[in-house]
Amino acid sequence: MRNLIILSFILSFALFPFLSAPAFAQGVDEFEEIDVEGAAFPDTKRGCAKRASFKVAIADLYKKGEDPKDLTDKKIIRPLVQKVYDEVGTKGLSQFYVDTLEAYQECGKNAKAEKNSDREAKQIVVYESCSGINEVTLEALEAVKNGRTKDALISRAEKRKLNVKGTTLEKVEAPAVYLVEQVYTKSETSFDEAVDFAVKIGMTCLNSRDRDPPVKKDMTKP
Repeated sequence: MRNLIILSFILSFALFPFLSAPAFAQGVDEFEEIDVEGAAFPDTKRGCAKRASFKVAIADLYKKGEDPKDLTDKKIIRPLVQKVYDEVGTKGLSQFYVDTLEAYQECGKNAKAEKNSDREAKQIVVYESCSGINEVTLEALEAVKNGRTKDALISRAEKRKLNVKGTTLEKVEAPAVYLVEQVYTKSETSFDEAVDFAVKIGMTCLNSRDRDPPVKKDMTKP
């Protein structure tokens, strides 16, 4: 249910201008000229976050065995859903999750600035916070995969400061150390469990912090 709510929120607001435009009311064929994915996930830090959240939400539904045809009644959106299903089917869930986290990291580095300065300032903080968390977990996953012990990572993590204000890690005394410890602990069950932890903590950061500041109205204008 939570994933469906995320999916509905992302797509409803991101694609609203296209879904409501009278010019496209006659059929879906006219959508062929539109870059739907680009419209839904613009090249901004927030767009990067929404793309990652969307892909993980759809992958989670794939994991539960949901039929992609049942996820939306809007034909314009179905290719986005199917694209994720196809990618997961090719890569496998764990690799897809890791790739999605890594793609978010890279996307945010090259993102365009928001036109609204307050919104951009907020998204800079969100990216620095969530990408910091992802960096620690991705590094730990790579170490686990390569059979390295956690000692060296813990030593670095003890010196690392993460901005976890407003996240579920806010009250954790040493969040970087906690993340490394958790990845290694989960990996004792399976590597997939460790990946699940990493992607969930990363997406929780994005979804809990993705709040736009109110747009300030220019009181000098009517």
